[in-house]
Amino acid sequence: MTDRKTTMPRFQKVFVPRYSPQNECFARDGDVLYAPTSATQRASGVPKAYHFLSATGDGERSKFGWVKSAEPPFSVEDFVAEHPEIKENNGQTILLATLFSAIANFAEGIPVAGSYFVRGVEQRRVELTFHKVFFHLEKADGAGIES
Repeated sequence: MTDRKTTMPRFQKVFVPRYSPQNECFARDGDVLYAPTSATQRASGVPKAYHFLSATGDGERSKFGWVKSAEPPFSVEDFVAEHPEIKENNGQTILLATLFSAIANFAEGIPVAGSYFVRGVEQRRVELTFHKVFFHLEKADGAGIES
């Protein structure tokens, strides 16, 4: 019989914010972000936007997060146990596993966002996808998105 702890996927990357109010990143530098389950939906059935939350308990939001290496390797259950402000339920566990799997192959320092996409033709469904972000500087006033 195998121990459940040894069969759970282990991850080595976490998600951190870079404070920048103009980019909707309000979490403090050095915090760890997590992907919360979202019940916010518009009449169209597609949620308006997705924000990550700080796992420190202050609940600050961040539209973007940056990949950071973490030691030692951890499971989703380890992550939730270390951050008691995260509600432990099956939906949250699946979402965190999806996030950590999505960023596992990204290099450290890569910016990532979460976006909702409508998929399917006959049976439409809304999926949350985590993806790399490319920032472009605005040339008009010299202000742009910080990376």
